[in-house]
Amino acid sequence: MKRIVLILMISITCLLHGITMKAQTIDVSKILKSIVAPEFPTRIFNVLDYGATKDGITDSRIAINKAITACSNAQGGIVLVPVGTYYLAGSIVMKSNVNLKVEEGAEIVFSSSPKDYMPFVLTVWEGTELFNYSPLVYGYHVSNIAITGKGGHRGLKFKAVYVKWALTRFRYSNVILGLNPSFHPV
Repeated sequence: MKRIVLILMISITCLLHGITMKAQTIDVSKILKSIVAPEFPTRIFNVLDYGATKDGITDSRIAINKAITACSNAQGGIVLVPVGTYYLAGSIVMKSNVNLKVEEGAEIVFSSSPKDYMPFVLTVWEGTELFNYSPLVYGYHVSNIAITGKGGHRGLKFKAVYVKWALTRFRYSNVILGLNPSFHPV
């Protein structure tokens, strides 16, 4: 019975908002053929040369972003994050023609403080474009980028921060989703 009521509610909502449900077919082979692997010059931009420290304590965000900017300005190459632990109080901002290579044994540790991911940036949340906290790695209007290597990344105490945020997000989610003119509950 609950399922029938839910289907009726969805159908009525769609009718009221003029939403039609159409089956879509996707030609995956066509999509795969359109994907082109990025190519980069062999120039190396070592983040240590731009002031990054691999002690896991000192903020290396500015240095890593400087290396990325220098690489992009030189028409591209490889931004190398060598072995060590790099603390970042904020986002990595990708630029065009950059391969961010995190070597095996290298780890990027991101801050868990929300204030480090401001100012807000244009992003997408559940299909709705909005301004929100910057993701850990962000790029806007960029092309030919990659993150490669066997190194890793992690957030400090992200679970605790996320749980706190998740408890409050539901208060606002209907308002945010309502801003999307194409949103429908199906």
